[in-house]
Amino acid sequence: MKTMLICLVFLLSTISCYAQTVYEIKEISSEKDTVTSGSPLNTTDAKDTQEIQRIIRGVTEAFASNDVDFIMQQLSPNFLNKFDNGVVDYSGCREQLETGLDRFFSLYRDSHNVNIEIGDVEIRDNKAFIEAKSTFEAFEIQTDQPVSGTNVRNFVLSKEQGAWKILQWTWRREPKNP
Repeated sequence: MKTMLICLVFLLSTISCYAQTVYEIKEISSEKDTVTSGSPLNTTDAKDTQEIQRIIRGVTEAFASNDVDFIMQQLSPNFLNKFDNGVVDYSGCREQLETGLDRFFSLYRDSHNVNIEIGDVEIRDNKAFIEAKSTFEAFEIQTDQPVSGTNVRNFVLSKEQGAWKILQWTWRREPKNP
């Protein structure tokens, strides 16, 4: 079981197009601190907030249902995530998503989200920050044993030509309680 969880953590990190690094976390935190340290946040625009939440919920569901096309439609052409050994931009993300999701779904079946929690949307000018937690369940194909876990993704979006698009995301696995 321990080996299976380690494998699952590895696979999910590949799926999310992001090998989380300290540098990246500091970069996003720094940008968020800069954005939130000025004038009050514009969280009153209900239409933007609803649209951002719809996108994030859809992307979270798309990871569980292997819908790479939907995920790619939500990404900005300026999408960029940094790794220890390089970067993934918009053009490279499709291949990485397909590879990671194909690998995941070759090992697990019936993947679905049992709970999605979307945090408050913070909007400033044309950028938005939001965190989403999703608890998923699946079955390991070889053993038919259930697996579950909680993923936490932090998203940065930008409004481009009137539409909200994902610029960047980070991913981490929430530890299980003993």
